[in-house]
Amino acid sequence: MIGLKVKDIMSKDAVTADRREPVLNVINLLLRYDIGAVLITDGNAAPFGIVTQRDIMECVSLNPVNYRVLTAGDIARTGLITVEPELDAILAFAIMKMNLINRLPVVSDGQIRGMITYRDITNVLKESFEALAVSHKDLKEKMKVDFLTGVYNKGYMDEELSYYIERSILTGVSFTLLLVDIDNFKKINDTYGHVCGDVILKGAAQTLVEKSRNVSIVGRFGGDEFMIIVPYSDYNSSAYMAERLRMALEERAFSYDGREVRVTASIGLVEWTIGIKNCEEILRLTDNCLYEAKRAGKNRVSVCGLDIIKDKAVFGETLKANTL
Repeated sequence: MIGLKVKDIMSKDAVTADRREPVLNVINLLLRYDIGAVLITDGNAAPFGIVTQRDIMECVSLNPVNYRVLTAGDIARTGLITVEPELDAILAFAIMKMNLINRLPVVSDGQIRGMITYRDITNVLKESFEALAVSHKDLKEKMKVDFLTGVYNKGYMDEELSYYIERSILTGVSFTLLLVDIDNFKKINDTYGHVCGDVILKGAAQTLVEKSRNVSIVGRFGGDEFMIIVPYSDYNSSAYMAERLRMALEERAFSYDGREVRVTASIGLVEWTIGIKNCEEILRLTDNCLYEAKRAGKNRVSVCGLDIIKDKAVFGETLKANTL
């Protein structure tokens, strides 16, 4: 609505009638075009007044016998408030509200150019508000996303982690948290440049989204580190998923400047338990797992509390996992 002029939303085909036209002709115009008012001119397309449906009803009730001999000029309301096409539409809206009127003739160089109604403006306002609401929603969604990788950003991941901690405390339903760190990322930047580093971060984010469970929430937690929240999960299911992510990153070849660049990643994984009361605690535990994976040689999954898994043989070399 901001910046719109009267000319942008007015009806250019306003129905007019000469002041000498019989009232019956004005009635026919109202009925034919199914409109609320007819603009009355002085014979030279200059505004003289206006006749509304209400004016017609009053005329007929007051003159039930001789209203047929009256002219449009006899019953027209004169002293019209008019506006110019270049007037700001918001000002036209304010004029209508202040004067308790529903329509304004649009006049330029003494000639009627059209009409703008209260409905015209309110319809545009409604459309503007709806567009603004959609725009605001889009903006809110964009504010959740990391501009480089396209996954969620740290702020949104912090909010989601808080939500799942609170939900788990209330319901006892567990979830798992993964921290994924690209190994030797600084060396990659130093060797190939930051543009190559960006290519790898984008590709890694895409891989994590594609290879995670559908319910997983994937975000960039900072630098070359990603966070994944896996609702309704435990060590067993998430450990297999973490290993799948690790292998997918190891096997992917990133193309940059005509060369092939490969990376590996270390992953720390923690399942929420009753003893974990806040985000700081589960983050500390998961970060410790990630550090353990790094310390043990990188390119592996470290699961906090792996001893709860019954068949360790399944996870031995496959997970390359370490317990804290």
